[in-house]
Amino acid sequence: MDVTSLTSSRIIPASPTAASDSCTDPPSVLFFSDIDDTFVPWKRYNQVADVDKLARTRQTLQDYQGETVNGLCSARGLSSIQQLAPFFKGVPLQFIGTNGGQQVYLNYDQQPAEEWLTNLKTCDSDKTWDQEVFNRSGGFNTQLVMRATHGVLSEMGFQRCAVPLPPPHQDRDAYVAPIPGKPGDVAVVALTKDQTTLMFRADFQDVHKPLTDSHRAFAQFLAKKLEQRLTSQGVKLTAKEFIDQACHQIYLLEPRNITKESLLDHLVTRYPSVLAVITAGDNTNDTMLKPTAFGNVQNYRILSGERPELARMLDGQANVQVTPMGELGPALENHLAFLLPDTDHA
Repeated sequence: MDVTSLTSSRIIPASPTAASDSCTDPPSVLFFSDIDDTFVPWKRYNQVADVDKLARTRQTLQDYQGETVNGLCSARGLSSIQQLAPFFKGVPLQFIGTNGGQQVYLNYDQQPAEEWLTNLKTCDSDKTWDQEVFNRSGGFNTQLVMRATHGVLSEMGFQRCAVPLPPPHQDRDAYVAPIPGKPGDVAVVALTKDQTTLMFRADFQDVHKPLTDSHRAFAQFLAKKLEQRLTSQGVKLTAKEFIDQACHQIYLLEPRNITKESLLDHLVTRYPSVLAVITAGDNTNDTMLKPTAFGNVQNYRILSGERPELARMLDGQANVQVTPMGELGPALENHLAFLLPDTDHA
């Protein structure tokens, strides 16, 4: 099933009033999940998801509605997450984190997730967290990063492609430049307007063309040049390689001390009734899988998929559930049944 067919399904979320009537105590568990291949299990990236797994996760969250604070966080920018809004229909959702935790959006009025997400604008991000990011990093913000990125690309001879990238990256602007000393080889950088990442590819039409050592060296050089441009302006950040695959690399412009983990620390203080956190992720960049607690709040973890490096890291640690990719429902139910044993759920 694709996004269009999912949109047409009739999934009616429970109302905030109904949730508050059934559970008078404030929520005591915070659920914090990565999106891609964790909350949304892709059969074909950005196009076709395993909606049966997704439905089981949604049902678990509905069963505990009012007892949990639920949110998602991704390296995606807001506009990219909004494209996935149909997948979140019926999910009780209180917040969304973007750009790896650099911004957070709070669903103050408990609107249905799809409606809330669709109407969000980048200026709606939580100003308290925006100021914290600014203070920690010496002035980091997305607009500053995008201006610097376009400036560095221009200086290095990149020109915008008139032809859009093929799916699933057709929403990104593609820029192409020759690789110095490699006649006939080009590098492609793909950007979205509100995402502080650089995606490097070897071709702007063949998405499966593998990167060479020259592509990887050129990508590292460009990322470092952009990092130096911003740090020379007093901004404390790192151009961090966080995805490295055969056909593409992605660098995240990460401000100092700002990650999914630091955002989660902030959210725990925003929801003082929370006594436990459940985190879910699938990759090494999901740093919230590493700590055992946030302050005095214990962390119960879900590893989506069986990535060897993460499985080794979490092996033998307490409160960890390993589940097939995107099959969060049963693992989430196990954690919630342990943490909320005295309540009756459908």
